[in-house]
Amino acid sequence: MEIGEIQFDVKENLNSMEKAYGVKVAREVVQIFLVDYKSKLQNLRQGIEDENTELIRFQAHNIKSGCLSMGLKPMSDLCEKIEHESERFSRNELNSMFQSLEDQYKRFSCDFEQYLNLTH
Repeated sequence: MEIGEIQFDVKENLNSMEKAYGVKVAREVVQIFLVDYKSKLQNLRQGIEDENTELIRFQAHNIKSGCLSMGLKPMSDLCEKIEHESERFSRNELNSMFQSLEDQYKRFSCDFEQYLNLTH
């Protein structure tokens, strides 16, 4: 199946999921990711606003793992940085990293929406 202009890591991961588990499961995983990770990002934002280091680390780790499994290495790398170094960053720096993370999520979400709109 050709996935058009979707980012390479995302495309590769989606193709691998389809081969391993079938199109139906791959599509379900994408749908779950789109719904769940929006709320996980909001939880991370709340941790940053509250300056709650434990919540920041937990949410960054949680998001990192899911992003890596979805082939979203740039998001995963940023979450790892937040998870392991959050105490040394100012609130403004964390907000800036969060904004970058949110922007990447929006971009990748478009890729996933494109995938879901394909005829299989």
